[in-house]
Amino acid sequence: MDNTRIQKHLERVLQAEVFLRAERQSRLLQYIVQQTIVGKMGELKEYAIALDVFGRSGDYDPKVDSTVRVEVSKLRARLERYYQDVPGDDGIRIEIPKGAYVARFVETAPLAIRNTDSDRLPLTRRQWAVGGIGLAGAVAAAVLLTRRTTTLPPVFLVDGETAESGGYTAEAAQLMHSLSNRLGFAGVPAIQAKDLEQLASRSEGTAHCITVMAGRCWEDASRLRLVAELREVSCGFRIRSWVGDRETGDAASLARDGAKAIVDHAQQVLADRVSPDRKKALTAYRAGLTELLSGKDFVLQSTDEKLRRPGVEQLMKTARLLEEAGRLDPGFAEPQARLAWVYRLALELDRDMLEPAVRAVEKALSIDAMSVHANFVKGYLDMLENWNIAGAESSMRKCIERSAFHIEAYRFYSDAAAIRGRAEDALAVIARPLSVMPRSKILRFAAVTTLLHCGRGSQAERLARESLRWEPDWPLGRWLLGRALESQGRVREAEIELRAIHQADRKSQRFAAGLAHLVTGSKGRAAYAEGRSLLVNIGMDRTAPSLVGLLEARCGDLGRALDWMERAEREHDHNLPYSVIDPHYRPLRGTPRGERIYKRFAS
Repeated sequence: MDNTRIQKHLERVLQAEVFLRAERQSRLLQYIVQQTIVGKMGELKEYAIALDVFGRSGDYDPKVDSTVRVEVSKLRARLERYYQDVPGDDGIRIEIPKGAYVARFVETAPLAIRNTDSDRLPLTRRQWAVGGIGLAGAVAAAVLLTRRTTTLPPVFLVDGETAESGGYTAEAAQLMHSLSNRLGFAGVPAIQAKDLEQLASRSEGTAHCITVMAGRCWEDASRLRLVAELREVSCGFRIRSWVGDRETGDAASLARDGAKAIVDHAQQVLADRVSPDRKKALTAYRAGLTELLSGKDFVLQSTDEKLRRPGVEQLMKTARLLEEAGRLDPGFAEPQARLAWVYRLALELDRDMLEPAVRAVEKALSIDAMSVHANFVKGYLDMLENWNIAGAESSMRKCIERSAFHIEAYRFYSDAAAIRGRAEDALAVIARPLSVMPRSKILRFAAVTTLLHCGRGSQAERLARESLRWEPDWPLGRWLLGRALESQGRVREAEIELRAIHQADRKSQRFAAGLAHLVTGSKGRAAYAEGRSLLVNIGMDRTAPSLVGLLEARCGDLGRALDWMERAEREHDHNLPYSVIDPHYRPLRGTPRGERIYKRFAS
């Protein structure tokens, strides 16, 4: 966007009545805009603003003086009032994303869109009507509304949050701005996540969104990372992902490569004509997702999210709707993939649902071998039902390759890779999304447990403590911290953490097992009675025999431990694949029986 045009718009804003009476916010707005347009976004820090705009002294401490944060918040509100009262007839909107002090300049009037051949394609009224969306969990988004044409369709970048502490870093903001310029896309105001359903309901497979996230590389803070993903809005179908990173000073080339990848993906996908039966199929498909509690993924239960699970009747109603969608459009893979997930949920209530789940997975994969949801369900079934750990690792990796933002898959991929002795490989894969979604509980849980499998107890402790600084009341964060401390031999500290969370939730198998194994490992037979009672009191001798076996191993009774492990194998204890890579299992590997069970999973 031309700086002269931005400057004229700024002057117009500052002359408005809402700013004429606000001298402090006017100075602040002028300073932020000027620093942004001259490329000094890296200097837009709270400390610099306090000195340059508000005249604070060099001993300014933002922990004591919140002036900058308060004034920037007031400035955002004043800008919002200005754009509500004054028509945007010069086609520009100045925005300051939450968590940032960098200005963003957004087009609000229809402009010609550049395509890769430098041709011009004007926007239609219909395209502007559904021009942008905000996605929950995304830091930025773009919407493509397409027609059957040989040129690249319009794309709209909208503001969101990114990277560290849930807000823009200066480098990430610069990267996003550069990406927008490289693509030649016009901007539109962001539509909130609550409006996504309405947008999807108007799309018949013709609308696509690109979720873009940027941040510092988790494994190397001197580098920037960009992740982009193309999706079909009408059904949430994940089409393709792109991940790249560069040195912090090389944001321009990262944006250039990201732009090329996005354009290439869009051109490949949008060349295909949508099936004429898609409209009818989408009606049943969307109704099915509504019955499935808005498509919430119940794997979140594994990270202490308390989500209401549907009953068998509701699941079967959903299944019928998804089956109808698949019948109406046999080439539409998403209904079959979602149907497999419904049967997977029903499997917990009715063991006869395993066969229908497998059939639905196979059908979905025959339509689209890289289907995200189908590969996720296949990997889940291989991991916990079939005990095919190699198959689970392969399916979860396909899921991740198609969708870098399908974060639930990282948990199972890292587990499968660790069981097969490839924890270091898993850590490198987890680092990509963690760089741009640093507060994701699932990713942090996966990262800490994988670090423990890699023998990096001190790094696991740092990551667990960082998680608890953000969310001090997160029980699994305390469990992770306890395990990290235990891995370093700091038993007393670990016991404090594990006793505290067990006291808060006495029904949790994970917390009870963690405490039982710790006390028996540190105190031996003297603590056997306490450890055993912790497990038996919540029925783990019936539901999780492998965890009882680990306790016996810690007390040195290898014969009893192996008996429990073989019982876990016969009764298909879902904990067994995880138990064989637990440090407490190591003494059992010195026996033929223990090595046989270990090799069943780790080979």
